[in-house]
Amino acid sequence: ARSALEALASEELEALEALAADTADNPRGTAPPVLLAVGGDKTARTAVHRAIRALFPALDSETAEGGLGIRVVSKVNARRAEPPGKRGRIDHGAWPGGADHKYVHFVLVKENRDTMDVIENLARVLNCKPSVFSYAGVKDRRAVTVQRLCAYKLLPDRLAGIEQRGTLGAGVRLGDMRFASKQIKTGELAGNRFTVVLRAVPAAELALVDAAARSIGAAGFVNFYGLQRFGNNPAAPTHHIGRALLRRQWREAIDLILAPRGGENAQVHVARTAYAKSRDPAECLRLMPPFMGRERALLDGLVAGGDLLGTIARIHRGLRMLYLHAYQSYVWNCVASERIRCFGSQPIVGDLVQTSATGKTLDDAAAMAGAAGQPAEGADAPPADKGEAADEAGEGAGGELHLPKLALRALTQADVDARTFAITDVLLPLPGTDVLYPANEVGALYAEVMAVDGLDPHDMDRKVREHSLAGGYRKLVVCPGEMSHALLSYTHPDQQLTVTDMDLLRERPPSATAAPAAAAAADSEAAAAAPPPPPRPPG
Repeated sequence: ARSALEALASEELEALEALAADTADNPRGTAPPVLLAVGGDKTARTAVHRAIRALFPALDSETAEGGLGIRVVSKVNARRAEPPGKRGRIDHGAWPGGADHKYVHFVLVKENRDTMDVIENLARVLNCKPSVFSYAGVKDRRAVTVQRLCAYKLLPDRLAGIEQRGTLGAGVRLGDMRFASKQIKTGELAGNRFTVVLRAVPAAELALVDAAARSIGAAGFVNFYGLQRFGNNPAAPTHHIGRALLRRQWREAIDLILAPRGGENAQVHVARTAYAKSRDPAECLRLMPPFMGRERALLDGLVAGGDLLGTIARIHRGLRMLYLHAYQSYVWNCVASERIRCFGSQPIVGDLVQTSATGKTLDDAAAMAGAAGQPAEGADAPPADKGEAADEAGEGAGGELHLPKLALRALTQADVDARTFAITDVLLPLPGTDVLYPANEVGALYAEVMAVDGLDPHDMDRKVREHSLAGGYRKLVVCPGEMSHALLSYTHPDQQLTVTDMDLLRERPPSATAAPAAAAAADSEAAAAAPPPPPRPPG
């Protein structure tokens, strides 16, 4: 066992021995931890872990942040900070939040990072399972976002330590940790507030832009899923991976996840390219950096020689479901585009609407009674599936309504003639086993779109339980609340035009001057009020 420690620097070995001696002299275990720079070789780390257990029984070791070292503490301190996961959960008596406050809520501010990516990194750094964390919905990657996360029995001091050390990088900040009695669950949000900056607007088009912004506030917009739902790899978009899973094409799904993509870290690109050329998972695993958890999980499974479905199951369930929901979102976008192109922005016979027992549309307050709040249009999270409990009448974090069939009906000619319902009342389903489809030509579009992919909207049951998507409903057109806009001028293409939460944390204010927009606003009254019909999303 001693030979495994010979690779350590002399000062590291001395610090290790000093920690062991201090622990023996001080049963309270107050000595600070020792960090060993072992490197990224898992075999070497394992040998060091075993040597520490054999030679220093009073000490405990764990892989440190990013997998590039080992953190050694006294076993007394290790028990105090024990996270849920591999080593069990802290009992009610030792948990500082008490039996009624088993959760810790905290704020995540991120820039150019995926919510799931941050959670996976948190889990790796804290040596716990990603399922320890929960959230109301995932947020866009290409943005500065703020959201509340929840952790089950994870000590606030451990989260604060990550923030202080900057372990997750400059684009992630954590704060406002507090004990809580309830878990944050998917869909439990009242909505999202966006600040959107549109750059490079020609001066001659200021009136048109001003009119379009006013139109969105007054008439709403088609509620498409955004491009972030479909990933940043045109050669292997996320809905193609979801399509492969629904078609039971496990090898194709794995190859798509491991496919090369532009704009990635150079080392990651080398590893992906090697796999694309050789299909040698061992070689690709050797080249793939430790922080690529999703890809390394797949490669580990391929190297182990297990079945392909079991290999896919090594990926965190939330990520697997995102692929499936991306395909649902793709179908929804295609159908929504055709619905507007063919039938315009008025309700038609056969459109689906949500109704109460009296046959009237439910207002927002009634629709969300007992659920999350106002519609969360524009948020980006999956609808519920059969593997997750959904409220009988609630709303998902992506603006999807999960409703019993009795809460919906198709519009009749009398409804259309009476103009009882507006286009903002019309719902389109996401394909699944538990939804109604519109009783008109729009319903037939689902079969047409999915037939191209060899799938059938009326045959969504699968032997793999999580692949049997229940579906949901999403408003075709939504009107944003509390919308405002302003025209600004700037002199440099990289000039910051709005204050983000990350700017406030970094104490970096923007500099921008308001444009003389009075003439543009006056001219906008004569401009076209509605934008042109949206194009069909690319396949």
